[in-house]
Amino acid sequence: MFARRQHQPANTDGDGLGNACDPDDDNDTVLDGVDNCPLVANTNQKDSDGDGKGDACDPDLEKPIVTAQLVPLTKGGDDSDDGGKRYRVQISCTDAYDSTPTLTALLNGQVVTNGQIVKLKLSKKTKVETKKGVLRISAPQITLVATCVDDASNTATAEAKLVRPVGGGDDDSSDDDSKDGKKKDDKGKGGKKKS
Repeated sequence: MFARRQHQPANTDGDGLGNACDPDDDNDTVLDGVDNCPLVANTNQKDSDGDGKGDACDPDLEKPIVTAQLVPLTKGGDDSDDGGKRYRVQISCTDAYDSTPTLTALLNGQVVTNGQIVKLKLSKKTKVETKKGVLRISAPQITLVATCVDDASNTATAEAKLVRPVGGGDDDSSDDDSKDGKKKDDKGKGGKKKS
């Protein structure tokens, strides 16, 4: 004959009340309904990563590791039509606890993906267009922002920037080379024929 074991209800804090009847299962003075860690005592309710789980019972407090780069491409493709240069968007994200964190990226507010080829030009004027399937951006500053979120809602970002030098030459092509706004032509300055 076997001895019959009697089932004991869970009683995390050992106070004689089973968890089902106990309003504070961990006896940390914070009632279970508002306790961010109801089965592990944490009176301070600290939640470093802001995910709603208290640090005392949250196994994932680490932010993911994210990288962002604009890698210049030197061979292949035509860079001559508007003075822009081709770049490959390179973004990555790793997380110790989540094998598939969510990775998103914006290039001057435009959604881009890892490995995408883009054409960028530092310019006084801002212009965004897609031509022949390639995103083209002209702007004084070009910023790639990669954002990674893991399953515990830990978030990390990384940036890569191209910045037009202050006082540097303008990449914008223009026929207007004079201060008074007169345009050059093949006859010389001022439109008069050279003799």
